[in-house]
Amino acid sequence: QLRELVLGGAGRVKGLEEERARLEQAVADLQRGQAHDPALQELRLANATLEQRNADLQQELQTATNEQQGLVEQMNAAIRQSELEIQRLQGEVAAQDGGSQELLDLRASLAESDRRVETQTQEISTLTAQVESLTREVQEQKDLVAQLQTNGTKPEETKSPTRTQRAAPAATSSPTARTPRTPADRKAPAAKAASTAAPAGGKNVYKPKKEDEVDMLLFEALNRFPHRSHLWQRETPGKYKYGTKKLYCKAINGKLSVRVSGEYVPIDTFLANDEYAASAGGAAASSPAAASPAAPSPATPAPEPSPPPAKPRMSTFDDYLNQQYSA
Repeated sequence: QLRELVLGGAGRVKGLEEERARLEQAVADLQRGQAHDPALQELRLANATLEQRNADLQQELQTATNEQQGLVEQMNAAIRQSELEIQRLQGEVAAQDGGSQELLDLRASLAESDRRVETQTQEISTLTAQVESLTREVQEQKDLVAQLQTNGTKPEETKSPTRTQRAAPAATSSPTARTPRTPADRKAPAAKAASTAAPAGGKNVYKPKKEDEVDMLLFEALNRFPHRSHLWQRETPGKYKYGTKKLYCKAINGKLSVRVSGEYVPIDTFLANDEYAASAGGAAASSPAAASPAAPSPATPAPEPSPPPAKPRMSTFDDYLNQQYSA
C-alpha cells in the first residue's frame, strides 16, 4: 500500500511538472507575441510619458506646498506681532482711562470736601452769631443787675432800659461783669502799653526762628510795621501771643494770614487795621504819634457811649470754636 501511494504521488508530481512546463511555454509564447505588437508599444510609451508628467506635477505640487507653508508661517508671525501691538495699545488706553477716572474721582472728592467745609463754615458762623447774641444779652442782664445793686434803682425805673442805659458801664461792677468799652477806653490802655514798650526809632525788635517759614514771613511783615513788633511773641509753630491775645497764623500760597473772628486775613491788613489790632488785644495806635495821647482833663465831660465795634472782642467760646474748626 505504501508503494502504491508513493508511485501514485510520483505520477501526480510528474503530471504537475508537465503542466508547469506547458504553462511556462505558453507564457513565453505570449511574451514573444506582445513584443512585436505596435499598439502595445504605444501604450507603454504613453504610460511612461504619463508617469513622467505625474512625477513633474508631484514635484511642482510639493514646491507649491512648501511655498504656501512659508507664506502661512509669515502670516501667522505677522498676526502674532499685530496681536502683541494691539495688547500693548489696549494696556496704554486702559492706563490712560484709569488715570482719567482717578483724576475725576479726586476732583469729585475735592468738590465734596469743599462743600462740607463751606457747610461747616456756615454752621460755625451761625453758632458764633448765636453765641455773640447770647453773650450780649447776658452782659445786658449783668449790667442791669450791677446798676440795681449800685444805685439802688427801683424795679419800676429799670423795666425798660434804653440802649444808652444798657450800654453804660456801672461805676462799681462785679469782677466777672463785662462792660462795653468806648473807642477812647480801648485806646487808653493800648496807648499806655505802646508808649511804655514800643521800640525807639521804629526798629523791628522781633527775633524770628529761621527754620520756621511762618515765623520768617511774620518777621518780614513786621519790618513794614515795626511799631507793632514788640507785641508779638512766638509760643508754638503757628501760635503766637499778640499783646494779651493768642493768635493763629499760617502761610497760604506763600503769604502769611492771621485768624481773626473765625476767618483768615492777610498779615498786612491785620497790622494796618486798628480795629483788628484792638479786637486781638494789641495796640490800637498805628503810628507812634497816636501811641501817646494826652490824658483828658478831669473837668472834661465823659464822651457819649458809641455802638460796639464791627468786630467785637472774641469770647472764650469763640476761641474754642476756632480751635475746633482748625483741628
